[in-house]
Amino acid sequence: MVVSMSKMKLWFAVLQVVVALEENCLLQSHPVEKDGEHLSEDRDMLAPKAKEAGAEPAEAQTLEMISSSWGDEREIQQEYWQIMHVNCYPGRGASNGGLEHEQGKKGDAVHCAHNCYHMDHCKGCVHFSAHGGQCFLLSWISQDPIADCDLGQIGTESWQFDTFVKKPRSTNWVLDHFYPLKHVNCYNGRGAWNGGLEQYQGIQGTPSSCGHQCFNLRNDCNGYVFFDAHGGQCFLLKHISAGPVGECELGRQGTESWQFTTYIK
Repeated sequence: MVVSMSKMKLWFAVLQVVVALEENCLLQSHPVEKDGEHLSEDRDMLAPKAKEAGAEPAEAQTLEMISSSWGDEREIQQEYWQIMHVNCYPGRGASNGGLEHEQGKKGDAVHCAHNCYHMDHCKGCVHFSAHGGQCFLLSWISQDPIADCDLGQIGTESWQFDTFVKKPRSTNWVLDHFYPLKHVNCYNGRGAWNGGLEQYQGIQGTPSSCGHQCFNLRNDCNGYVFFDAHGGQCFLLKHISAGPVGECELGRQGTESWQFTTYIK
């Protein structure tokens, strides 16, 4: 009889453990109601895992989403023509009308490009690479920045300004693929190289016909110079410096050098 009572006590103890386990399983398999919301087991389990993985706050995740929206974030800079060492601003070849609140914000050139690209009334931006980087968004930029904007001087802060001009989104004619830097002449030894395109030097033409020839040569031609004198002449180029204002020849008003225009792709 003593043995039987012990067995019964042991059986009841085991039964209580089994019942408790079943209740716990039932609770975990049903949504838990909290403040009118239903939080499933999966959602409850994900929260601690995210913390363990070092999840970033919502603000950081939003910035990450914006910066990675183009995959390789620097691809967006291909949507602009970059004119290095040139500073365009209100009164000097540009206007920021409607974008007054987008002046001097901190950021690198990629962030400037992102912010401007998604605003139809933004036609380009200026990036100042000193002091951590600053952006200045513009609603209008002169088609002659060499003459109308400030050109930087080597060794001064003015050299650290770059102007980015947004490329047109329609490509109805070939010149949409090129940006004209008026009064700039790039040639072998002065910011350019015509390797492989020697037969396309000094041929008669117009800016449009030059552009057609360069465009049809694809990657073999990355820009050209047009000389608007003596009936018009084309000089197709294999390579043009990323900083033509600093490396190419700048024209002088009143001389033939003022009639050269370098078209960059």
